[in-house]
Amino acid sequence: MVPAVTVAPPKAPGPAAELSAFPVPPGEPRYRRVLSKRLQVSLPLPDRKGWTLVRDRSSFLVMAHEATSSSLIVRVWRERENMNRARCEERVRMIRDLPVRGREINRRLMDLPADFDTQVDVGFAASPPGEPLAGYLLAFGGHARRCFAFAYETTALGPQAEQTVADRLVVIDGLTLEGLELRSDIPTADRPVSRPTLPR
Repeated sequence: MVPAVTVAPPKAPGPAAELSAFPVPPGEPRYRRVLSKRLQVSLPLPDRKGWTLVRDRSSFLVMAHEATSSSLIVRVWRERENMNRARCEERVRMIRDLPVRGREINRRLMDLPADFDTQVDVGFAASPPGEPLAGYLLAFGGHARRCFAFAYETTALGPQAEQTVADRLVVIDGLTLEGLELRSDIPTADRPVSRPTLPR
């Protein structure tokens, strides 16, 4: 039975106790913001230095965190027709492999990014005995002719695997997803930062 969708107000992003799920070296900040010039997106990541940008020539922002066996995929794009979250998810799955929903632990609607109708699904993927346990967070949103996709996946092995995965999901949900912003002031190669002209 699929749980009812609930509407939850976004929480203010910030360091939480669960950030220990992404340990950082002494003296390093618990999280930092990443700015994607291509997508005009800003999002906070725990243990920023531990994330690697995966260059795959696609229209996605793809990042990997080796220490926690985590991957993050983000995409914001325009279509030629009006879209909704279901159609946006369908378009993404046609061109990229994403986590398959399994044992769901949370589902809700969010107004994130601003004005988007986004559904967030958090859960555990089906894993054979003895295999690493995988957790996922999937968020798909639509607004007029725009689409938003956010897919996080992580794995852990051992007796504490479920708690470990759950802690990571809490951080990515409360910090990264809910702290994500669409920005129009991020300079790109073809749109440099304007500078005031000095009088001669």
